[in-house]
Amino acid sequence: MTGYETCTVRDLRRAWIPHKELLSKTYPDGSHTAIRFHRACSWLAEVEKLVSADTGEVKDIDKALVYQWIAFNALYGQWNEDENIPKKDISSWREFNGKIVKLDADKLFKQVLLDNREQVETIFNNQFLSNYFWRDPTELAAKQSRKDFYSSHTWYLAGNWTNILDQLVRRIYLQRCQLIHGAATYNSRENRDSVSLCTEMLDHIVRASMLVYVRYGAYEEWGTMCYAPVK
Repeated sequence: MTGYETCTVRDLRRAWIPHKELLSKTYPDGSHTAIRFHRACSWLAEVEKLVSADTGEVKDIDKALVYQWIAFNALYGQWNEDENIPKKDISSWREFNGKIVKLDADKLFKQVLLDNREQVETIFNNQFLSNYFWRDPTELAAKQSRKDFYSSHTWYLAGNWTNILDQLVRRIYLQRCQLIHGAATYNSRENRDSVSLCTEMLDHIVRASMLVYVRYGAYEEWGTMCYAPVK
């Protein structure tokens, strides 16, 4: 199969067929693992429709970021069986990130983070993508919110890919929350650079996650999914 940059939903679905057939036999009432993958593909396919055939650029980055996050959420989302509600996003995606990186025998996430180091550090250096900054949006807070940018140099040297991924996703999550919760204007001139960067990186993260999921995660235990189909 192709790498994370050129991997399409069609590629993913084709590679998934043997797993889908085996899982359907093993779990005739529906495999949560297969349903997660199916849902994620459905939203990632909508992202691909937003890509211009002429330029290869995403025509609507706000929609793309939302659709990408839904695809990601389909993979990481967990149901809290004690309280009968979904588990909190941050704890769920951190658990997912840790597991998917451990399964990543091909070192796809290392490749993603090295290939796009400039973009990653730009996101870490953007105070508007820091929760710390928004607690007290001052110049001092802006400087302190860039701590991840300086820390990332050490993380890269140590090859701490899970930590880099967690901090990167945390900042993308803030941008996602601004859009989802009405804290940003659609197609706003104020956030084009940050949304564009977050969209680019989240696309890489989701596709790499799905590649690892296909290659090494089809028969792993991913927990109880949220809102499973009811027959």
